[in-house]
Amino acid sequence: MAYAAKPDFEQNLTDFRSGRFTQLRPGQLQVLAAYAEQHLDTPDLAIEMPTGEGKTLLALLIADHALTRGWSVAYLAGTRQLAERVEEEAEALGLDVVRFASKDYGGAKLDDFHQAQAVGVMNYWVYFNSRPVPQPADLVIFDDAHLAEQPLSGLQTLRIPDIPGPARQLYQTICELVAAHTD
Repeated sequence: MAYAAKPDFEQNLTDFRSGRFTQLRPGQLQVLAAYAEQHLDTPDLAIEMPTGEGKTLLALLIADHALTRGWSVAYLAGTRQLAERVEEEAEALGLDVVRFASKDYGGAKLDDFHQAQAVGVMNYWVYFNSRPVPQPADLVIFDDAHLAEQPLSGLQTLRIPDIPGPARQLYQTICELVAAHTD
């Protein structure tokens, strides 16, 4: 879905009137300019910057822009504590967020998230493994994406114990199938 208007992230930051976030650093400006010029509709994008360079603020400004497009946004953090930190930074910025933890899904919070009225902030476990699972967001931000491996690998892993009985027979059959279809 192509989008014509390019965001002015510097102006957007100013419009928030945040006492904590008043200006963007040169590296942040460079990344956001490249995003606005070349990647507004890029389906998968990774932004790498050194620790302490303000990636969270970048992600929150991109999330804010997605909300203005009517997109629902899920901001995923590696732990509950990191999700709390993201929530605190978003609130300091002035961005509307709702944080989901465990079974804390209140109806109004979930509605705000699904209707692109607020960024849904949660850890990976909540987004991928909780019941009920939040509806997939239009934009998913993976903060510290390497921390997603554990909750995601469980969704794609079939464990068959190599123990006597039917389990061993199933295990051996699957091993034979894998060996027959791989190099």
